[in-house]
Amino acid sequence: MQQAPLSGSSPEQSRLPANWRARLPTVVGLTIVVGLVTNNVVYAWLGPRDLPTSMGVRMHRLAGGGYWVDPQSLGEMTRKMSIGSGVTWTIGIALVLIVILWEKRPLTSIGWRMPGVGDLLAALGAFVVFHLIGFVGNQLGSIPNPKFGAALFALPWIARLWMLSGVICEEITFRGYFIERVEELTGSTWIAAILSCVLFGLAHATGGGFGYVFVVTAVATVYATLYVWRRNLPACTLVHFASDLPLVWLPSSPSIWLPRLLRFL
Repeated sequence: MQQAPLSGSSPEQSRLPANWRARLPTVVGLTIVVGLVTNNVVYAWLGPRDLPTSMGVRMHRLAGGGYWVDPQSLGEMTRKMSIGSGVTWTIGIALVLIVILWEKRPLTSIGWRMPGVGDLLAALGAFVVFHLIGFVGNQLGSIPNPKFGAALFALPWIARLWMLSGVICEEITFRGYFIERVEELTGSTWIAAILSCVLFGLAHATGGGFGYVFVVTAVATVYATLYVWRRNLPACTLVHFASDLPLVWLPSSPSIWLPRLLRFL
């Protein structure tokens, strides 16, 4: 006698392999991540090369270097950058909901656990390495569009703080979720970590340009290495937050306080 399908399952579901059904949430989550990166790459490739000007930002080159930015012209850029941060948060929250509600797994499966002393010490070392790589990359000329950087620092501090908060979701997206799930699918930590760095770099093509992608990809190896080593997402988030803090508070940049510290020593 032919066995009837289980109650509540359709014939289509009963024909779908169990392992594929189990992996479907992960495939959807990874597709969301790849979709975000693809969108940013396409925009960087086809969009305007001078983002501030395309957003109506008025700025003038100063004789001594740098740019003067008209604060009255920042409305459109503030709106678009804030929307971009909102998208980052939406994707991060969506991935967390996939983990909890669809995969039915704890957040420890994406590295969300209380950091210990060893995690914090490793994070401190990663912070130092991050700035060393960034310094070398900047010396080689792979820096963001200076006009974009000037306009970014001219944005209202609340908008920059909102952008800075996005590092939480970037770590969820590219480290905790992506590395863990790609590692499960491929069985390779190397593949998961390398793909994470490449996609993270490409996601930053918008605004900084493709030259900046190489610097971001390089510093992403610091985040990925720290995560693979410690499997602690808050530790990675702490390093990322400290590294991007100059976006909100410029004196926190090592390029400002480190020379003064060396002179004091």
